[in-house]
Amino acid sequence: MNIRVKDISQEHRTDVSIRTLNDNIQHEVHLWEPDSLEKAFRLEIKMERKIMETRKPTTHNYNDGSVVALAFHNLQG
Repeated sequence: MNIRVKDISQEHRTDVSIRTLNDNIQHEVHLWEPDSLEKAFRLEIKMERKIMETRKPTTHNYNDGSVVALAFHNLQG
């Protein structure tokens, strides 16, 4: 259900939106002091991409079931 309230300022809506983010992303977005929801959202996306790019790649391939197969193999051995 979508409830719309007309008397909430743009600044308050932006602040509420930022407060719902994960702590590390929230901090980064807040530093830029976005003045609209659109700018806050774009910053959030950029921060998420930055975090994903700096993560170490995993050696497991969850799509082909190799993690499950390895765990099952270890139980048999």
